[in-house]
Amino acid sequence: MARFRYGKKRSSYNYTPKETKPFNATWIPQAQAYKVSFPYNEGFISLIKSKVPSGYRDYDEKTKEWYFTEEYFDILLQIARIMFKSSVFNIIDKKTVEEYSQGTAMTVQVPAEQLARKFYALLANAGLQLDGVNTNKSFLRKYYLRAAKYYHPDVNPDGASDMSSLNQLWSTLTSEEVQYFK
Repeated sequence: MARFRYGKKRSSYNYTPKETKPFNATWIPQAQAYKVSFPYNEGFISLIKSKVPSGYRDYDEKTKEWYFTEEYFDILLQIARIMFKSSVFNIIDKKTVEEYSQGTAMTVQVPAEQLARKFYALLANAGLQLDGVNTNKSFLRKYYLRAAKYYHPDVNPDGASDMSSLNQLWSTLTSEEVQYFK
């Protein structure tokens, strides 16, 4: 009869909880309103229902998204930044949408250091802690491959978007134009 050990399963990866749902807002010109999705919070929803008149807000049951007119969105955004401190805020404002629709938007170059910080954060979320910042390409390639295994959708179904981000960051940071890792 085989003996089984009960307890924690040993793994080379440490589980770290995922971040909370991001706060997303995009200006929709056809609706003349902001389409907003955010982490569920009863207090914030009660605030919306009590302070924003019904003619200036709408809720879509299917997509779980809110629509707000411009005059109320700015105030709600300020409150949301206080209530959802740990969330990431992805805001595409009216000015940006109009610039893109008119073809006058400027492309923004993201500094390589900022991309590297995101890369290191994805490694850390995969349970791969680095001692300091290492830019040795062959060393980091091993960590990249371990993180890719961790985020692979076959192993971690919720990791598909992180896997995509990890691959994109690695290819950008190792490209001939950037060559961030030596």
